[in-house]
This record gives sequence, structure tokens and C-alpha cells, in this order.
Amino acid sequence: MKLHLGCGGRYLPGALNVDRYDLRVADVQADAVRLPVRCRACEAVVAYHVIEHLGYIGAVYALAEFFRVLKPGGVLEMETPDPEASFQAFLEQDDPLWRANVLSWIFGTEISGMGHGGLFPKELLEKLGAEAGFCNPEFSEPKTHRHRWGLRLVARASDDPAARLMARLRPSLASEVLGELTPQEALEIELRLWGPLSRLVRGELNQQDAEALLLELTVVAPGVIHFWAGPAQENNDLPKPACAPNLKELGRLAHTLIDYNKKIQLENPQVLL
Repeated sequence: MKLHLGCGGRYLPGALNVDRYDLRVADVQADAVRLPVRCRACEAVVAYHVIEHLGYIGAVYALAEFFRVLKPGGVLEMETPDPEASFQAFLEQDDPLWRANVLSWIFGTEISGMGHGGLFPKELLEKLGAEAGFCNPEFSEPKTHRHRWGLRLVARASDDPAARLMARLRPSLASEVLGELTPQEALEIELRLWGPLSRLVRGELNQQDAEALLLELTVVAPGVIHFWAGPAQENNDLPKPACAPNLKELGRLAHTLIDYNKKIQLENPQVLL
């Protein structure tokens, strides 16, 4: 199956056409950061001019979703404005209409769903893709909006078990991070939770640091630890942290904390845990 995300009014034959706002030709209404598609179900994901609408954190979660639904070796095709070339174009002419058109390309429009939440230089796009589990990136001239200044990235989903596990865990906090937190709070969660957890999953932490991180995350993000503990214990392809024998116990403890937090919030909805 091929996914065509942010299809707008352009129907791609042979693909599942998806859009969150524009339903003129969409087969499915869905958000790129919460795809209603099972893991490893797709041979290709096409996302032309989607990522700039999501902001930085939204792009991180979307790339994880693209990786989650792609089979190993599956192809990701993305296009997005080129920030450097676009701002250079803005400076090339003093004509107000020219500059207004360039700015609308950079920032998007005020139409629902058409504003841009962030721009992604080539180096950042490549970095985020690699962190999500994509490999063999190739940049070329865009196939859409050829009269504008864009980047086209084609990459393949690797068979990295750590990236696969992280992509499976992302949805456990997607609603909270993307729907309830400010961008700064979401960035803090990214730096303090997902960054260290990725190092743990990849076996990059020593025993003392791994144990300290797991204890902290069990308290502050029990849902993530509950979802993570089982697959991490069972997947023989993943590097095992030194505290691996405690994973099942941590999973049970995390589940207990989730239930306890729910009980407290039901009894006192004003309490934030």
C-alpha cells in the first residue's frame, strides 16, 4: 500500500489519499501524526508539503509515524520549502508583490491548515529523518511547485529495531504532547524523555545511568514505560540495558502508577499528575 498524505485536491491513483482538512478527494480524513494504519503496512509514503505545517515537534512525531507504517526498505518521499533559497529569493527584489508572494511561500496562508509551523533546512531534514530510522537519503529537484524554492527528500526505512520500538512508543504520548502542551513544553518533553529513552533503547547507557533513567521515567511517564517494558524485554535484536531483568517488574509498577493516577484524578480533577 502507498500512503499519499496531505493530498488536498490532488488524487494519487493506486494510493490511500489522506488529508486532515481538505476532503475533496481524500479517501480518509486523518492527521499525519496519528495515522490509522497498522505497523509495516506500506511500501511507500508520499508527503508533499506536509511537514512544514506541523512545526518541529509535529514533524518529529510525523516522521516516527511514517517510519512505523513503512515496511523495512519502504520509501519515503517528502517535499518542503527550502528556507535558505526562499529567503534569498525574498532579498533578490524590492518589489512588494514579489516579496509578498515569497513570504506566503515561507509562512503559508491563514486558511485553516495552510499555515506553516516551521521550516526545515536540508541538514535538519536529514538529521530528523536519520533519528526516526530512515537511511540512504537523496535530495533532488522537487516535482511539485517547480516555480518555487523547495527541497525533495527520498529515503528508505531501515530495519533498525530500536527505531521501530521508538516509533511504536510515540503514539502513547502523541495526544498529550501535540494537543495539550505548549511548543516549549513539548520540546522539553522531547529533550528530557525521548532523547534519553532513545539512548537507553540503543544500549548507550551504563548500568547506573540506565537504572536512574528508568526509575525517573517510571514516575514521570509511566505510560511510556508500561508500553516499552514488554517489547524491550522480548526483542532479542535490541541491546539490553544492564537492568534488563527488572523490566517486567517496572512494567507492572508503571501500570500500577497509571491506575493510581487515574484514581486520584477522578477523585480530584484539579490535581495534575
